[in-house]
Amino acid sequence: RPNAMLSAFLDALDIPDSSRSQAARLRKLVQAMAGQSTVLFIDEAHDFGVRCLRVLKTLLNETPVKIILACHPSLFRHLERENWDDLSQLTGNRLLARVRLGGHDLTDVATLLTRRLPQLSLAKAEKDKHLDAISRAAQSNGNLAFVRQLIVRLHARARREKLKTLTPKHLTEALKAELADRGRPTSA
Repeated sequence: RPNAMLSAFLDALDIPDSSRSQAARLRKLVQAMAGQSTVLFIDEAHDFGVRCLRVLKTLLNETPVKIILACHPSLFRHLERENWDDLSQLTGNRLLARVRLGGHDLTDVATLLTRRLPQLSLAKAEKDKHLDAISRAAQSNGNLAFVRQLIVRLHARARREKLKTLTPKHLTEALKAELADRGRPTSA
């Protein structure tokens, strides 16, 4: 809600607030931000409603504020489509840049596996093949969270079976089981 958002902004700027209305909070925030360079970083902006985005548009129009919206791309596109007339200024002519963060790469997967599974024994040739398979599976299944779940599965198996070393076979089986639990094809 815009009123809660304005309160949070005032609080973040250490501005005491006893205002009774949204309009009074907005005036106070505009006055405070008018004379200073301020950057607002807003996480999960895809959860905003159009009313909050209108408040951001007002702040952009009335202050020198810079606003960074961190959001899930497809959820924000949905919000944009539904409220294009309200958002055209935020995502059109006032937009400096749209930064898309990439996913993980093989180095990220390798780092997680080697740090969290020191008992995993893979030869170089096997390692590249398995890292590629895990990375491809992770791309459509939660990225590094998928890799983390794979590691949890392997730790559980090692504990249950009292394994000192995990082999490529264990890794392949864990990958197939994780994909199967997610209802995905198991051609890993």
